[in-house]
Amino acid sequence: MGRVPTLYHEHDTILHRRDPRAKLFVFALLVAFLYIAPTWQWMAALTGIGLCMALVARLSWKWVAGLWLLQVPNILSITAFAASDQLLAGQLPSLSELGFALNIVFAWAAALFVSVSLFSTMRTNEIADGLRGLGVPEVICFTVEYTFLLIYASLNDIFDIADAMRLKGVEMRRRRPIAFLVGIWRLFVPVVITIVRRANTMMAVLQMRGFAAATRRDREIPSKLDVGDAILVGGGLVLVCGALIARFGVTEWQVVRTVFKAALS
Repeated sequence: MGRVPTLYHEHDTILHRRDPRAKLFVFALLVAFLYIAPTWQWMAALTGIGLCMALVARLSWKWVAGLWLLQVPNILSITAFAASDQLLAGQLPSLSELGFALNIVFAWAAALFVSVSLFSTMRTNEIADGLRGLGVPEVICFTVEYTFLLIYASLNDIFDIADAMRLKGVEMRRRRPIAFLVGIWRLFVPVVITIVRRANTMMAVLQMRGFAAATRRDREIPSKLDVGDAILVGGGLVLVCGALIARFGVTEWQVVRTVFKAALS
């Protein structure tokens, strides 16, 4: 599957050496932060942290920029909608009036940079192992690992089908948009059939080799939690707790802390 771009990037960085459980826990904190962060400035700060993580993980900037550019139409449409009243009135919108749009824009950017930095440093088996280490049910761990494998195998099949259809005269060049779109529709039926066959075959092979959602597997990667993992998780917790305090205030935060302590006791 050398032609298929995979999420994992092989490097030996500080982020690559972190335990998968720590990275998955930080990803869960990211999701919580996106709902908790009170203002767009918090989202902008997380975007900066995500860029630093991408730099540490040594991600390809062309690859990351390509993913971000896919969101540009959404970003422009949301910003234009938020500023439409001021622009129609002949005025430039202020940052406070664009607060909601900026919050969405930076939230997308932060989610992209942080999540890609985390998941691009874990192989598929490491992701599944991390989920097992966090006590996630085996059916979910198996499904996640199986889904990644199926996606990569199916993408490779799609490339092979496209090559075969080019030999038959089907136009697949992006320089001719109309012919390209027609070719994409012709790919649809064989691609669906191939993916269905691939899914059934892979499931049968995995079950024959003893891999099944009903069987709890042992972790392949030994526990390696260290100071670096503690710093990574601790930094995420500090950021989320700070956002909680800023959003709810000291009084409300004390109530949340009391409830949290009562739940643990």
